[in-house]
Amino acid sequence: MGGEQTNAGIIQQPNNLCFNCDQPALVNGQVYRPPAKLMRIELSSSCNYRCNFCCWQNASVSPPFLRFARGQLTAFCRGLVNSGCRNINLTGGEPLLLPRDYLCETIEAIRGTEGVNKLWVTTNGSMLRDSGFCQSLARAGLKEIAVSVASGTDEGYMAYTNSDVMLSEIMRGIENAAECGISVRIHVPLSPLGIHSFEQLEILLDKAAASGVTEAFYFRLHNSGIIEEKYDELFIDPIAITEGFKRSERWNLSESGSGRLFFTNGKVSVNVPGESVRLVTQNCKSRNCGSYCQGIYSAYCIPGKDGWTLRACHRIFADKNNEYPLDKELLKPERESGLRDLLRSVWRYAYEE
Repeated sequence: MGGEQTNAGIIQQPNNLCFNCDQPALVNGQVYRPPAKLMRIELSSSCNYRCNFCCWQNASVSPPFLRFARGQLTAFCRGLVNSGCRNINLTGGEPLLLPRDYLCETIEAIRGTEGVNKLWVTTNGSMLRDSGFCQSLARAGLKEIAVSVASGTDEGYMAYTNSDVMLSEIMRGIENAAECGISVRIHVPLSPLGIHSFEQLEILLDKAAASGVTEAFYFRLHNSGIIEEKYDELFIDPIAITEGFKRSERWNLSESGSGRLFFTNGKVSVNVPGESVRLVTQNCKSRNCGSYCQGIYSAYCIPGKDGWTLRACHRIFADKNNEYPLDKELLKPERESGLRDLLRSVWRYAYEE
């Protein structure tokens, strides 16, 4: 999908924090709580777009995908909960290209796991044009969708996606999802070919709000390592857009109960990137990812020809030290403690070491 929201602002990791138990700690006289853990499950690398900034741009149109058996997925979700992770994102590729019955079964299995607090699907939105599909997703229990949109015009949208899908069609799909009771937000990756100014973003936000969108994020592009050679030429600093919001009389700056800053015009809230605190582990420092990093608040479950792999951050490294094969034997009921320990290793790499 090209990216998710950016976390910026850096503090050193306090020595007395326990990231596997999510307990608060006292840091410089203030209570500090570790960020919520998030597991992104990449259901497939298949995508019907060819966005030039996306890390999946070379994926084939319809490659085979690795199927999570329902019992296995339930076991995996229980392991996530037991390891302190209660938030799950289904992503890709384009996850809505998967067979409808399998996708709905996957959503039902996750929603049916006790302890999972939040589940959403990240999508380009093209499949939401089918209102019947939206109804199926809602019946399966899906309550949230994040649609990636990086242009405010039909022409710009078709250009950056290299597709014949128009932005107006995506907005109709968002209306379909909203009518089914699914909350829709948009994720806007900044790009020279798409949104790269406050004025352009505001045009898109007006269209999105008219279609039922109530929340939006804008952020610099995600770089997994695959697009590193051209990342600098694709980089758009979100700070300039934030300054545009501050200058505008249409938008007011507010703060959520959790301390997140957002702009609102009474119809849609727009989260401010660069205001959250993230941790830098020793692993992060040794990698020296610098501006290529968007934060470490999620791990990934990734399909491959040999099975599922857990990755402790979004970056792809040659030595694969941040990757952990997920032995399907660990998904059996009697191996629950082994799965929990494996997941704790993932969180330890991302949050502690």
